[in-house]
Amino acid sequence: VPTYTVKASQTATFSQDPSGQQIQLAGAAGIRITVTGSTISSQFGDPADVTYAYPALKESRRLGDFEGTLSWGLGVARPSCFRAFTLTAPGRLVIDIQAT
Repeated sequence: VPTYTVKASQTATFSQDPSGQQIQLAGAAGIRITVTGSTISSQFGDPADVTYAYPALKESRRLGDFEGTLSWGLGVARPSCFRAFTLTAPGRLVIDIQAT
């Protein structure tokens, strides 16, 4: 898994990379995920915007895929505790959001 940062946001409004356009996601708060040094981009045809009916996660949207830096915004129901960790075989980043 490449280098990553995961940061909470008090709102579900994010800046899209590299345009700076403001994007409003579903939910009252957010989490921004940035992965740097990635060699994998949107080549897999993954959906760029997905809405959910989960208690905590409301929407995920790709915010940027520019010069080896990928960023995603998560719209969450409310400011929540979360943890980020990696798993192997295959390598992946997991964001675990507290629902209650």
